[in-house]
Amino acid sequence: CLQWVGIGYPSLATICQKRVFDFLKSRWVYNMAFSQEQFDELIANREQEGLYLEFKRGAALCLAGDARRELVKDCIGFANAAGGLLIYGIAEATIDHIDVAAATDPVPADGANSARISQILRSNTSPPINDYEITELQLPNGAGRVVAIEIAAAGTAHQNLLDHRYYQRSGSTTQPMTDFQIRDVMRRGTKAEVLVGQR
Repeated sequence: CLQWVGIGYPSLATICQKRVFDFLKSRWVYNMAFSQEQFDELIANREQEGLYLEFKRGAALCLAGDARRELVKDCIGFANAAGGLLIYGIAEATIDHIDVAAATDPVPADGANSARISQILRSNTSPPINDYEITELQLPNGAGRVVAIEIAAAGTAHQNLLDHRYYQRSGSTTQPMTDFQIRDVMRRGTKAEVLVGQR
């Protein structure tokens, strides 16, 4: 059945995407408290990047070169789509032409912490992005840390102020948005939400 139940996402496709993301969270994603067990399972299962999941090596949080712009780009890309999970501290391997989580690659001691990440996101996005949760996971035996950022789907379009572009997650990549896509996301707060269920 289809039900109109008030204000929310802009399309049936987006609702279905959110349901998939909610299912992934209930299966293994961290539900605001990313754990060592869930991290180990992610690598053991050779999870691959996709619409709701992005991996980065730990050194990327040292924010050298374009890393700061990439952090903002990836976060608003998820926000402008259906939300997602960005994890710093994972090395990838290519298996059958698919990039998958392969090993731990910890964030260095001089990598950004949650306070620094929050400051970067809020000062370099317009309107400022604020619906996210950061978890810093300390690895056993002083091996370093992993940083996970869960970003919720936004109610409007967010812009990256470091390059003045809008981005949106598409498959396993984050792409610049077209005028139509930007306008569509900006209308999220004015469209009725469609829920799909069985009777």
